[in-house]
Amino acid sequence: MLGSTIILIIGFIILGFAGKNHTLLLLGTILRSIGVGPIFAAIYALVADTCDYGEWKTGIRSEGLISSSQSIGSKIGIGFGSAITGWILAAVHYDATALTQSQDVISGIIFVFSWLGAIFSIFLFICVLFMDVEKYLPQIQTDLSTSKS
Repeated sequence: MLGSTIILIIGFIILGFAGKNHTLLLLGTILRSIGVGPIFAAIYALVADTCDYGEWKTGIRSEGLISSSQSIGSKIGIGFGSAITGWILAAVHYDATALTQSQDVISGIIFVFSWLGAIFSIFLFICVLFMDVEKYLPQIQTDLSTSKS
């Protein structure tokens, strides 16, 4: 996940500096897509690790609660992300009916498309740095398999 977030950050930064350079826009978009793929896959593995960790700590296995929490968290995150985009566009006075947009609106769109993603990706990178459940997984799995025997 750390490697993926680094690729994601690089992709967003390239998009931020790309301007009208189509090659850089394409490269940044490809890197961003490559970076985000493994992160989405890892989320589901982390849900399983969280189930094991919860059972190890409390003795109660709660896959349904953890899975539904992840699902609603994703929905809230998508909604909040969409709201942030709308708020930024409103702040720069985006007008969907205008034939041309002001430079402030164009800068706002570029910010949402690139720099905002870079900021959130850096935050994600920091969060991943603090995740340490993997170092406990061998012990967790051993203890859980021993207690079920």
